[in-house]
This record gives sequence, C-alpha cells and structure tokens, in this order.
Amino acid sequence: MRFLKRFWRYARYALLALVALVAGAAVVLTLTQAGRGGLANLASSLASGPDRTVRISGLGGVLSGHLRVARVVVEDGEGAWLALRDVEVDWSPLSLLGLTFSAERVHAGRVEVARLPQAGETSDSGGSGGLPVQLDIRAIDLPDIALGEQLAGSVARLAATGRVR
Repeated sequence: MRFLKRFWRYARYALLALVALVAGAAVVLTLTQAGRGGLANLASSLASGPDRTVRISGLGGVLSGHLRVARVVVEDGEGAWLALRDVEVDWSPLSLLGLTFSAERVHAGRVEVARLPQAGETSDSGGSGGLPVQLDIRAIDLPDIALGEQLAGSVARLAATGRVR
C-alpha cells in the first residue's frame, strides 16, 4: 500500500514537471524573437515540398488566437509566384482538437499573385490531396490583391471578401 502511495506521489510530481516543461517551451517558442523565428522556420519547412518553397517571416501571436505574419512567400522552380503581406488570423487553436480550423477573421493586407505556379510532379500515392481539417472562416478580408501580367494581361488590382463553411 505504501508503495502505491509513493508511486502516485512521484507520478504527480513527474506530471507537474512535464506541464511546467511544456509551458516553458510554449513561452520560449511564442514570446521570444528567437523562438518565433524558429517556429516560422519550422512552419516554412512543413509547408514546403519538393516543388514548392514557402518562406514565413514576422510571426506573432501564435497561441493567443490572434496570429500575425508579416510576410509569406511561395516559390517554385521559376521563383516567387505568390506573396502575402500583413496576414492576420483571429482563430481558435482549441478548435483543432475537433479537427476544425475555426477563424473569426482572416485578413491579408496585400496579396500579390505574379503568375500561376509551375505544375508539380504528380504522386502515385492515391491520396485525395484535401485538407485534414474542416474549415469554418466567418470573414475573409483581402482589400488589396494584385494580379501579375501573366494572369491578367496587365497588372490588375482588386479586392475580395467572403467566408468559408
């Protein structure tokens, strides 16, 4: 009986230490410049693939639900084809536990689409290529969209709003 009491006491201490370690890692990754830079590099690596390079910079508000990204650039073999500036996402990180990406607002101060991306290598994996989560975005705000000459014949400027359910 004493063995079990001692075991559960040590198990509680170990659990508390683990929670403190996770909380400390969250603080380092989200509240320090170096941590946010490392997190941006990790996100860039995860979003990149053999035919695509994604560069994310100026990351902030990761766990607060008020995500901010200064710049996102997507490149293929011909160079950059998409750039997003001043991205803001007011979202619920906890909604991901229910396999839903839920956001009150997604905003990009400027979207630049220079051209269509190069066609990538096709995969024989048989996957659907869809998102692993449901989307629920109540407001999308894109006040400044610039389309390059290859897409519109000449540089075109437009704006868009919407939602996704």
